[in-house]
Order: sequence, then C-alpha cells, then structure tokens
Amino acid sequence: MAHYFEIKKNKAGEFVAYFKYNSETIFWTEGYSSKASAKNAIESIKKNGPAAETREAARTQGMIEPFVEAQRRDGCISYGLSSYGYDSR
Repeated sequence: MAHYFEIKKNKAGEFVAYFKYNSETIFWTEGYSSKASAKNAIESIKKNGPAAETREAARTQGMIEPFVEAQRRDGCISYGLSSYGYDSR
C-alpha cells in the first residue's frame, strides 16, 4: 500500500500521526498525550478530509511574495516555507 498512516512518539513523548506516501511524510498532526487520541485524529482526517475544501491562501492572502505561478502544475503540488509556516499549492 502506497498511502498509510503511522503513529510515532516525538521527542516530547507525545504521539503524532504521520500520513505517508511511499515512505515520504506528506503531513503530520499535532502531538497527543495518548495513542488513542492520535488514532482519533486519523479517523477524523479520514471522515472529514474527503469533503474538505481547498483554500489557496498563498496567492489570495499574500502569504508568499512574490507568488510564482510557474511553480503550480496540474497533478503536482509544490511545497514552500514562508514566515507563516509551510505552504502547499
């Protein structure tokens, strides 16, 4: 299976759920004090994620200036780091 969730403890001893594709981390949750809470987060993502809207904050809210349209391509997501944190387009 190419896509999967993995729960690991971080350095603070909290449980974090990682979503991976071909062993590469795509995103992760905040840290939870219990493994059960991390599992609940995974279930919430599975339940609510498919219907979630996509917002293009990088362009519409000026999060990355200058915004380079050429970094957006059909079927490809570009990741960047700004003073606001991680950005995916």
